[in-house]
Amino acid sequence: MNNKVVKIAFIESNPRDAEQIIGILENPPAGENVRFDFQFTIFDKLNAARKALNEEQFDLILLDLLPEEKQGSEAFVFLAEYVQKIPTIILSGSEAHGPAMDAVNMGAQDCLIKDNADYSSLTRSITYAAERHRLAREFRENEAKLKSIYTQAPIGIAIYDENGSPAYINDIFITFFGIADPAHFRTIKLFDSPFITLESAEILHSTGSVKYEKKMDFCKIPDISNKDCVSYFSVAINRLKNEDADGLSGYLATLQDITSQKETQNQLKQFNEKIRTELKFAARLQQSMEPERMIDNELYRIYTSYYPCEEIGGDYLEIIKIDELIFIISGDVSGHGLIAALFTFLMRGIIRTILAGVIDTQTLLEKVAVELNDYLIEGYFITMSVLLIDPEERMLYYTRAGHPPFIIYNPRRVEMVGNRSSFISPIFTEHKWDTGQIQLEIDDRIFLFTDGLFEIQDSKTGDLLGVSYILNLVEQYKSLNPTDMIEKTVHHLREIYGQKTFEDDISIMVYEPK
Repeated sequence: MNNKVVKIAFIESNPRDAEQIIGILENPPAGENVRFDFQFTIFDKLNAARKALNEEQFDLILLDLLPEEKQGSEAFVFLAEYVQKIPTIILSGSEAHGPAMDAVNMGAQDCLIKDNADYSSLTRSITYAAERHRLAREFRENEAKLKSIYTQAPIGIAIYDENGSPAYINDIFITFFGIADPAHFRTIKLFDSPFITLESAEILHSTGSVKYEKKMDFCKIPDISNKDCVSYFSVAINRLKNEDADGLSGYLATLQDITSQKETQNQLKQFNEKIRTELKFAARLQQSMEPERMIDNELYRIYTSYYPCEEIGGDYLEIIKIDELIFIISGDVSGHGLIAALFTFLMRGIIRTILAGVIDTQTLLEKVAVELNDYLIEGYFITMSVLLIDPEERMLYYTRAGHPPFIIYNPRRVEMVGNRSSFISPIFTEHKWDTGQIQLEIDDRIFLFTDGLFEIQDSKTGDLLGVSYILNLVEQYKSLNPTDMIEKTVHHLREIYGQKTFEDDISIMVYEPK
């Protein structure tokens, strides 16, 4: 293990004393736990030490109070220059502790009698000196920060003694009130101040602290303020306890002018009302885009359900019949809320435009991806599944872009369909779609869903459920009609999640042949 290197500036006018101390530190007793490697630079003159300390980095000063200058005062001048910069230990050759204690009172971290020094006492003193110096430095820094906070804080600060008389009031406090006569204001006790309320005064007398908002009409206190307006303040008053005396030592009051915030809050309230109105309109618009809950004709039934986690969401489900063929398109925009919903509006327009001249799933998806990439902003992506069903021939054609697998099931089997594929995003220059075709059996049903259905956290274990969990649920509920299956699945997942509303949007579609 590498020991810590400690560079010591040793100021000692007596070579014999210097050799004694160095010899002790460089020759620890047998069995001693050695943690330091000491590097000494010896100075017999204060000026030489001063020059080196200004040019080099030292970890510690060992200082003999009476070097050859024979002027003890010179050592104290030196001490005053460096005691706050570098940990300092005083070495004294005498039992007379007067000058040594003066040095400690000036800030030196310790004082040792040379003749009594041994390895243990020296290393312990060095360790404690470094720690005391660090704590003293932190105290000075914190004290400076506290003073800076008082004087430069953007809030009004007033400190009152245990009788409620002002002990300190910062300038911003006076500015807030537009105080005409600061000297007069400093004579007003806390419980007579214009910002104190009767209720808060009663609470302060019995408990520890209060916090409230105060509306102040300065026109009503012309003897104190030269303002002529109404302002709002956030007021916090805390009782200060004297831990030594186990009693009250005063009060700390802070005031923040929140007039502009109040005005902003009113503006935000109006803006939020407008946004809520527009979101309700967007939600109604998105609902109008959703397919019917059940599409029923002579060859098949299609059941759909949509569960947005907010008023509007980022899931998209479209069912389009072209002649005898059925296009089922499920999309999911990353995230949810307004931006995701806007992309679903865009997807609908793009898909319906492109679909007029396309009859296969892969071409449709490729053309949609090209169009969407022109609009996708950084951080957003889209997953999509395009299914094309020929009910008479019982053929299923599909192409997937990062969308969850879908499930084909009948009373005899439950099968998940889907391989890894890339999603729609401008970061991909080349896409890898999952595409294929399946000859459906006469009673095969198709269960299509978005990732919100399985990216649900079990409230008891904290685990995400995963796609395999949904596969097991389909196996469990496969004998039910599609409406009951969807309701049972969602009800079960709500119980697992522990809440009625999910974290992500959920879309479900079940295709059932007749």
